[in-house]
Amino acid sequence: MLEAIQSVGLEVLATLVAALAATTFLDDAIASALSRVPVVGAMLASVARRFSARFRAWLLERVPRTAEAKVAEVESRIDAPKTGAVKAQVAAAELVKAEPGLTQTEAEREIEAAYHRLIGAQRLATHDERAAVAP
Repeated sequence: MLEAIQSVGLEVLATLVAALAATTFLDDAIASALSRVPVVGAMLASVARRFSARFRAWLLERVPRTAEAKVAEVESRIDAPKTGAVKAQVAAAELVKAEPGLTQTEAEREIEAAYHRLIGAQRLATHDERAAVAP
């Protein structure tokens, strides 16, 4: 009896380890597939993303790069008379589509941070240009 319990315990443990490994290695594909589920897809993708071992690296490295790309894309695509709020909403929606598993609040925060980084980079570039022109 004890051997049967140990055997089942090992099988359960092996299944859990395999599930964790699959979630880690296939986290992008899993989150993408789950995000397509009607009604609850965004929530399922978010939960699946958080179970991944690479969640922190994804949130700190890949999401900001994608956010900057979406901000630049929206800035070039949407004409100038549109307000910044409209552009931010469009960019946040596109970021959620590009990176399934982000909540709307996280996407808005990432877009705002990307705007600030891009504006800061532009200011530094114009400052450097002025410094190079000045004697």
